[in-house]
Amino acid sequence: MNRLLKDRRFWYVHYAIQIALTLTYFVFAVRYYTQLEVRLAVNVILNGAAMVLAMVVLQSMIRGNQERPEDIHLRVLIEEGVLFLLVDGAFFLIDGIPGMWVLNEIVNILYCILPIVMSWQFWKFVTAWGESAQYPRSSFFTKAFGPLSRLADAAAVGGTLYVLGNQAGGYLFTVSSKTGIYKRGPHIASLVLFSSLILLACVICLFATKMPLSEKLILLAYPLLPYLNNLVTMGETGPAYLAFMLFCSLMFFYSNLYVKRKEELESEHSRFMEERRKRHVQQEKLAISEKELMESRVNGMLLQISPHFIYNTLGTIDSLCDEDAAQAQQLIRKFSRYLKNNYQDLTREPMIPFREELEHLKLYLSIEQVRFPNLNIRYEIDAEDFRIPSQSIQPLVENAVRHGTGKRRRGAGTITIRSKEEPDAWIIDIEDDGAGFAQEVDTDAAGLQIPDDSRRHIGISNVSKRISMLCAGTVHIRSIPGEGTVCTIRIPRDTMEAEES
Repeated sequence: MNRLLKDRRFWYVHYAIQIALTLTYFVFAVRYYTQLEVRLAVNVILNGAAMVLAMVVLQSMIRGNQERPEDIHLRVLIEEGVLFLLVDGAFFLIDGIPGMWVLNEIVNILYCILPIVMSWQFWKFVTAWGESAQYPRSSFFTKAFGPLSRLADAAAVGGTLYVLGNQAGGYLFTVSSKTGIYKRGPHIASLVLFSSLILLACVICLFATKMPLSEKLILLAYPLLPYLNNLVTMGETGPAYLAFMLFCSLMFFYSNLYVKRKEELESEHSRFMEERRKRHVQQEKLAISEKELMESRVNGMLLQISPHFIYNTLGTIDSLCDEDAAQAQQLIRKFSRYLKNNYQDLTREPMIPFREELEHLKLYLSIEQVRFPNLNIRYEIDAEDFRIPSQSIQPLVENAVRHGTGKRRRGAGTITIRSKEEPDAWIIDIEDDGAGFAQEVDTDAAGLQIPDDSRRHIGISNVSKRISMLCAGTVHIRSIPGEGTVCTIRIPRDTMEAEES
């Protein structure tokens, strides 16, 4: 039901039905206008005018497309008010016409039921209004709301059944099937009881809520003016003050409170959207700055890794040009391929397949083996179907060559490169049996700096930072003087799987 009431198409269909009923009302008015007394003709005109003006307000609300609970309850309340004016005016047109006594019965049943239903709908509107504004409530309200809600529901159901029971007893009204004339029953005044109970619940609810007094009075003016009019004029059949009072109360409420609340909410929404837009712009700027910072740091790290190897390789080529031109030529080709791959990494995605990184590493080591002919390389590759930051293995191997096996006599020694898969990560080990060093070094996700000779170990530090930034991985180094060093890279599986998804 709530979804239906929020559907604009439902309201436009409903509105079209009301227009059709209003046009029918005016057709009847034109048809029977000349047969009415002046006082009754005034009633018909006032009711018709109030109906049209109330429907203008309703149309404005429908086009505003407001979907808050209080908006929907107010729309229903206005529609019920239009229907109430319709049956009130129809009564004056058909009363006393013998052929329309059944219609006269229906009109008077609706006339008795609608004030009760409208009072109950006002109760729903008041509670929704207070909730939307989130006014503080007293402890009494918290305790009394349940009983008040049950009282309003019981009064609405009981009053409706009481009116329908009139068909058997005639205690509220009767309509003669011969003359078509309406006659009040002895207990017509008892109808006021049901609306009074519901409005009492509304008053208690409002005054137990800490909203401004002016707002409470404006809210109560909407039902109380027509209610007091009915109470005062119950025994009279003079001019229809009811139509005038109902419309005045509607316009008074709509202009003084509802429109003001709507403007406040729209203003708050505009401020919220503007703040949201500013936050979005700031986040975009921050994201761009962070991306640029990371790219500049990564590019700087890549550039820092290369110089040592470049200088040493050029020196080796220079020596071979005199000793072995063919080998120098072969080394130049390898070095050219190496540089091409190395500088392509600067424009590629930061994360590359491990296979590609391994091929690049093999090319690097084949060049180093020209410098160190006694250098042995072992590959124990058990896993290679994962991604790794580019240029992340070579600096660690370069460190093993320069500071590990390179310090042994004639550069002899063995470097072992392993890869394996664990349940939560991929592991890469670079092990050498070189000189080692005296202090254990850990470089974790926080980018912990190497404690001894940071310039010497800048390659390790940079690799650790890149692995931490790009895939939340870690680098761990274990070294024993005279025995060698093991450098372990750990790439978490969840980081890689999130990136792929």
